[in-house]
Amino acid sequence: MATSVPAELFEQRQPQRRDFFLAADRADLAADPRVNGDSIADDDVDALMEPVGECSSSLTTEEWTRVCAKHSIPMAPVLELDRAAEDPYVRGGGLVDVVHHPSEGAIRSVGVPVRFSATPASVRRFAPLPGQHTEEVFQELAAGR
Repeated sequence: MATSVPAELFEQRQPQRRDFFLAADRADLAADPRVNGDSIADDDVDALMEPVGECSSSLTTEEWTRVCAKHSIPMAPVLELDRAAEDPYVRGGGLVDVVHHPSEGAIRSVGVPVRFSATPASVRRFAPLPGQHTEEVFQELAAGR
């Protein structure tokens, strides 16, 4: 179940706020004058946080994803780390790559976040293993004295 309070909801346009409350089966909040203006006063945001939290737990994350997509409400779930690599957006966007490490074999790595058609990027160097560069660092420190 979704458990976080989507505070960003208050930054959305009035139809999106209304649709959120209607999807949560809270017509009373959808009709509330505090959420139907062009913006919401800070005091009203504070007062509405608890009912919004209750609404957010009324549907699962997957259900909210569908509802928000249907009503053009910007939304993305916060993924559990063990599920993130299997998410279609993460996989399709190349946000996680499988690369071959010389001593560790195939490992998952954060993908390159930008794409250039003429100069495709790739992982060329890996994080050092513990102690891998210690001797070089000591030599550079000694040479600088």
